[in-house]
Amino acid sequence: MNMEDIKSLINKYLEGETSEAEENSLREFFTGKDTPIPEEWRVYQALFTFETQEKAKLAEADEGKTDAATAKQQRKTVMRWIWAATAAASLTIIIAVSHTSRMPENYVVADGKIITTSKGNVTEEAEEALKLINTGNEDDFSALKMMIM
Repeated sequence: MNMEDIKSLINKYLEGETSEAEENSLREFFTGKDTPIPEEWRVYQALFTFETQEKAKLAEADEGKTDAATAKQQRKTVMRWIWAATAAASLTIIIAVSHTSRMPENYVVADGKIITTSKGNVTEEAEEALKLINTGNEDDFSALKMMIM
C-alpha cells in the first residue's frame, strides 16, 4: 500500500466511513515493524497499536472467563451427580426399611419355612418342636457324664 492510499484511509477512518477490511489494513500498516511511519502519522500508529493490544487483552480475558465458566459448569454437574446419588441411596434405604418392617413380630422358622400365626400359635408350635427333640426323662447332663468316663 502506498502513502496516498494510507492517507485516504486515514481520512475515511476519521470520518467513520471505513469498512472493517480497511481498518484492518490500517492496523497492519501502523503496527508493522518493517514500515517506516512518517512523523505526522505517529499519533495514528500509537492509536492503532493501543487498539490492537487492547483487543488482544480482551481476547485473553474472554478465554479466562470461558475457563472459569467451564469450571463452574463442571462443579454444578458434579454437585448434581452427588445430589442424585444421595437421593438414590436415601430411596434405597427407605425401601429396604419399609420391606423389613412388613415382617410380623411373631414367626417361627420350621423346616426352612417361615410360619406366621398369632402369638399363641407360635408358642404352641415352638413347644411342639421342643418336645420332638426332648430325650425323655433322663437327666439333661447324663450325656456329658458319659463322655467324661
